[in-house]
Amino acid sequence: MLVHNQASLPTGVLTAVPAYSYFKMMLQRLGAAVVPYYLDEEQGWAMEVEELRRALQASKGVCNPVALYVINPGNPTGHVQSRKCIEEVIRFTAEERLFLMADEVYQESMFREGEFVSYKKVLSEMGPLSHSGAGLFPLSIQRLHGRETQSIQAMLVHNMNWVPEVLNNIPGISC
Repeated sequence: MLVHNQASLPTGVLTAVPAYSYFKMMLQRLGAAVVPYYLDEEQGWAMEVEELRRALQASKGVCNPVALYVINPGNPTGHVQSRKCIEEVIRFTAEERLFLMADEVYQESMFREGEFVSYKKVLSEMGPLSHSGAGLFPLSIQRLHGRETQSIQAMLVHNMNWVPEVLNNIPGISC
């Protein structure tokens, strides 16, 4: 749905390294470009917004980045993102006009101490965000393994009021 094969540049999705390969393979099969961003191993595999900016800048001219894919808790790292990190990532996606796809399927499988806070909860507590009129629309994917289509379809049905508007604002995509 985010991939538009008639665009001059392939659609890009910022994706963590390390991460499990199934999502990357699915993107490549759809003709999308995987834009890698690297998690900080020295900080327990934390996500850093400066690294997201670096990856986004490096993708210019190679692809048209339209989404940021995050896994919280991380797979395979197990890293649980802090509320502060989630807020920074949400602000980054709003500033850069990126879809935020939050895969939080592992929230019940935490192996480290700490509180799990979902992107959806943090976003709702932050209230409406905008930057130059850009909206922020997270996709919360509940199940990926073997059920991608049903999960995405259920999310779209649940959020069908805003999805066409958002997709029509992405260059090269129409709905």
